[in-house]
Amino acid sequence: MAGIAAGQAAPRAFTLRPRVVRTLLWLRWQLLLRGYARSTSRIIGAVLLFVFLVPLAGFLAFGLVAGFQSLLPGQLDLAQNLLFYLLLVLYIIYAVLPLLQYSINEGLDITKLTIYPLSQPELMASLLISTLLDIPTLAVILVFVGIGLGWAHDLPSALGISAALVLAYIHLVGISQLLLSALMGVLRTRRYRDLALVLITLLGLSCSLGSQAFSRLIPAQSSANGIIALLHYNIGAWLQFLPPGMVGRAVVAFATNQAATGGLWLAALAGSAFLVLWAWSAILTRSLASPEEGGSVPRRARAARAGNAAVALAAPVTNVAPARATLIPAPVLALAAKDLRYYWRDPQYKRAFLGSLYLVGILLLNFITQARNGVGSGISQFIVTAALFLVLNLTAFGFGYEGPALTTLALFPVRGAYLFLGRNLAAFVVGMVELALLLTLEGFLTHNWYQTAVLAITGTGALIAAMGPGNAIAVLFPMRVARQRVGGAQSDAGTGFASGLLVLLAYGVAIILTAPVAALILVPQLVGRPDLTLALAPLALVYGIGIYAGGTALAAGQYYPRLTKIIETVTRE
Repeated sequence: MAGIAAGQAAPRAFTLRPRVVRTLLWLRWQLLLRGYARSTSRIIGAVLLFVFLVPLAGFLAFGLVAGFQSLLPGQLDLAQNLLFYLLLVLYIIYAVLPLLQYSINEGLDITKLTIYPLSQPELMASLLISTLLDIPTLAVILVFVGIGLGWAHDLPSALGISAALVLAYIHLVGISQLLLSALMGVLRTRRYRDLALVLITLLGLSCSLGSQAFSRLIPAQSSANGIIALLHYNIGAWLQFLPPGMVGRAVVAFATNQAATGGLWLAALAGSAFLVLWAWSAILTRSLASPEEGGSVPRRARAARAGNAAVALAAPVTNVAPARATLIPAPVLALAAKDLRYYWRDPQYKRAFLGSLYLVGILLLNFITQARNGVGSGISQFIVTAALFLVLNLTAFGFGYEGPALTTLALFPVRGAYLFLGRNLAAFVVGMVELALLLTLEGFLTHNWYQTAVLAITGTGALIAAMGPGNAIAVLFPMRVARQRVGGAQSDAGTGFASGLLVLLAYGVAIILTAPVAALILVPQLVGRPDLTLALAPLALVYGIGIYAGGTALAAGQYYPRLTKIIETVTRE
């Protein structure tokens, strides 16, 4: 490559050649263009990210300029507290997201530069500069522009604030990559990737549910007073010796014409940035020189397991008892046991379970809100919908959750009916466990155990009825479940808009088919005969079994004719 002699000796440790840095930046640009030229999905994803993220950051920058200029100089304490909070959030986001498997900057791929004789300063400079070509960096730059325009009032203050923000950007990238490099041995393990996926889902659902609980249960005046007290709290006294606090102190010092104080904070920022980059470089050098481990299990333990498995396979089989006749066929039990193990091990299923718990939280929040307002407890009758949607999700997206493992499952000559019976048995067990817990909670909240008994019977019928249409959806409209991977999430669902619309329509049909079960509860109450509800409740079981039998028969008949299409859809990358 022009500008870097690949065959020459490595330069001295502290060499920084501008020509080499320019060449590396040109290399990053070419790799970026070629990456987009070879993948249409990357172009679409980049456009969507640009359209969504950059205008949002632009509006935030405009709001920062307007807000800081309206507060300065009269309310300096409030303005600097807002600055400290903003910088703290920005640092936390940049430090945490790479640990949760999200790649913020694609320009930080060290593997593309290991073949060239580069010094450590050249390597660090090229990695830092190459991040300027990433779209998330544009959002950070826009936020920094808003901070600079909001606080600067003349040319000297603008220069000092710009220097502080440049060092802040070096801090952001350096600290996030230092943590990522230091923990890479842990991050590469499957257990951590699964845990990170669950934590991401749990964090998002907790924030959503917490914000709704905060807005509904805490009076507006108390919330406003708490926010005002938080904004006036002198958080700078705690943050000033950390990187975000140093940046905030430097910005405030230059904005208030304290150039000497600002220079001291800039020196502290530069020194800490050097230490961060040095530590990052040392860890990168050590990781490149160390062999990569194949996993968290020691090689000796893996060899012992392999040897034991080989001995077990080679051992002669003697004294095998004949298979006993059981009420449930053996393939059905084996498939149900397999799915139950998957529910425990696969993080994708844990995301589905967390989504169901989120729905439970919303229903309970509505119940508590209405109870506080004296409206009543009718909302508690809908608490069984959480288990209903969980079972419908597990059956309708069963092949999508299976993913590439479906190709192995297809090798076994299992009857289609047995396949769906086994999968439905596992989903039904999980749904019934959740339904039992929800009904127990509902009984303690309402003290209406008669209604709890009615909901137990009708809810069981609704779960059975939902699995029939779910099986038909899984066969007729298969969809791939997006899976998390190291470096980012797969956003391609594997289907188009038309398929997604058909799945929504199929979900609507499934809900309509289970509506008569709800009618068995509501109609007696509407006609003034609630005593008939318990007498009519067994009809829900009969109706649910009928709907399940029809949907499962349709799915079993179409499974093998559509198996190739199902595998193509759910295993598509």
